[in-house]
Amino acid sequence: MSSVRNVVLSGVIAAIIAVGLILAVVLVPGTGLSVRVSSTTTASVSSTLSTESAQSISSESSGQGYMAVLLTDPPTVPANVTAVYMQYDQVQAHIADAGNQTGWYDLSGSGAINLMGLVNASQTIANQTLPFGKFNGLRFNVTGVTITYESQNYTAQTIYGENTLYVWIPGGINVTVAQTTAALIDLSPTVLMTGGSSNPSFVFVPAAVGYVIPTASIPAESYAIGNKAILTTNSWWVTTIEQGTKFGISKVSLTPTSLNITVVNQGTTSIIMRLVAVTTQTSTAGGIEGELRSSDVFAIESNGSLVNLNTSSTQSVDNQVGAGGLILAPGQTVILHYSGSIVIGTQISLGLHMTSQSITTSTMYHVWVQGNNQIAQAAVKASS
Repeated sequence: MSSVRNVVLSGVIAAIIAVGLILAVVLVPGTGLSVRVSSTTTASVSSTLSTESAQSISSESSGQGYMAVLLTDPPTVPANVTAVYMQYDQVQAHIADAGNQTGWYDLSGSGAINLMGLVNASQTIANQTLPFGKFNGLRFNVTGVTITYESQNYTAQTIYGENTLYVWIPGGINVTVAQTTAALIDLSPTVLMTGGSSNPSFVFVPAAVGYVIPTASIPAESYAIGNKAILTTNSWWVTTIEQGTKFGISKVSLTPTSLNITVVNQGTTSIIMRLVAVTTQTSTAGGIEGELRSSDVFAIESNGSLVNLNTSSTQSVDNQVGAGGLILAPGQTVILHYSGSIVIGTQISLGLHMTSQSITTSTMYHVWVQGNNQIAQAAVKASS
């Protein structure tokens, strides 16, 4: 795993996992990647203050500080998806010593944002003057998701049928008197295509991590809702998040009926892993091709087992991806494992008319593991 960098991959893993995706990628020698740039849009957001909520936080104190909430997001999307518009409202901050279902302070905002426009950038989605104290989480409602696919717009379904996204902030964020604080939501959703190309339908699978931006690293642009800031020039983001978020595949074995992947978290932040793919496509240099059209895809469960992802219906996506996800702490190692038939090209509902094929011994394959905004990949020769 030679380096970490931000790129846009062009193509598809199993024809459902975007590789119109902007990611920090852990590369192996010989990998070829193609790069393109996504377009941007600006959100329009309103913000109001809830006096009742303010009193519930600190009825004894009149001290106030200022909090900005920023969002960054390289989504994983199918090929030929050019935009993912997320509509949202009711941005709220959670008081650290309150119960999970209580103590939410209303930052009421609403807006629409093209998630594919946040390439190595952040956008302010809410800001508010707050009573001083510690807040340990954020949440907002996803009121709708529109997918632009082959120049047509489609309404995506949200995973689980739920619309509220919770983002907990490890260590919490302290709002202090007459000071500015900022929280960053690193949103990394996956858009799954559950219908054929002639009659497509989509599911929006959200995943998010929250960070506290150090005072000295808060972008000047963050003070106005809708403003964007470039993250690649922010030393905190580059050093702490990009360079601190590293994981790699140290060992992998593959047979026609089994898959075992040893993943190591080499960074300083936890990794949330959700998806694995095995693909046959390689370039002449031995690396991954820009167009990855033949793969088998798996959801990662919390115990490290892999479940073959059947994308024939929204319900199956809900059950498999929604119930899964494994958190890998810094320094930890985990073995992801699958036992059962592995067949490339089984996602026939995608209408790509791919030829299904079983794993062939002595043939080279590539294995991908997706976590946070990274993909770790490795080549493996299948054994019997």
